[in-house]
Formats: sequence, structure tokens, C-alpha cells
Amino acid sequence: TMRNEGLKPDEITVISLLSGWSHVACVQECLDVYYSMNKLFGFNPVFEHQACVIDALSRVGRLDEAEYFIEKEVEDKNNIIIWITIM
Repeated sequence: TMRNEGLKPDEITVISLLSGWSHVACVQECLDVYYSMNKLFGFNPVFEHQACVIDALSRVGRLDEAEYFIEKEVEDKNNIIIWITIM
């Protein structure tokens, strides 16, 4: 893994990771990484990371959790991308 090699993923790498997990319904992995990004990688989540988590939750039908996540985590709740993702 990258961590075993001493490499630290950047924001884009983590977006790719979250997106991949989202597409294969690995919701818990998305949530675990999202909530520990600062500790693991030294940066805070941005909108794109949040969109991946919302997508992961939505894909497996956890819409109530996706809505709660949006309310709790997303600053710009009017962003159309969020609502397209949850549909």
C-alpha cells in the first residue's frame, strides 16, 4: 500500500479511492476514511470527498443517512451536485 511505502495520498488520490469504494458499495470504508482524513493524511475533507460519501450511501439505499450526512457535513447544501447524487 501507499502507506507501507511511506507515500502520503493527496486530496485527489483520496477522492479516487472514495469514488471507487462508492461504486462497489464499500460504504463503511468510505465513512472510515472520510472521518479520519485529517488524522491519516493531514488534510480536511472538501466538497468532492463529501459527494463521494453521499454517493456511496445513496447507492445502497441509505438515503436517510445520506440526508443526515448532508445536513451535518456539507456547507453548501444548495449545491445541485449533492441533490443529483442522492437521486
